[in-house]
Amino acid sequence: MATCGDHGYQLLQSLFTIADGGVAGAGLGRGFLLYANRQPVVPDLQTDFIFAAIANEMGLIGAPA
Repeated sequence: MATCGDHGYQLLQSLFTIADGGVAGAGLGRGFLLYANRQPVVPDLQTDFIFAAIANEMGLIGAPA
């Protein structure tokens, strides 16, 4: 498993975030894995991995739209 200092950490965390959203998503503004203890789970979420945030909140159905 990748830790914070390892290569692939950001990719692994983004995959966990997408999987947490599931098919239907958590709902806008209700993404659970996006922030834990006020710290982003996925580093650079707003720029590099914005799809992970959208997929977490809107699900795999709403993310491509």
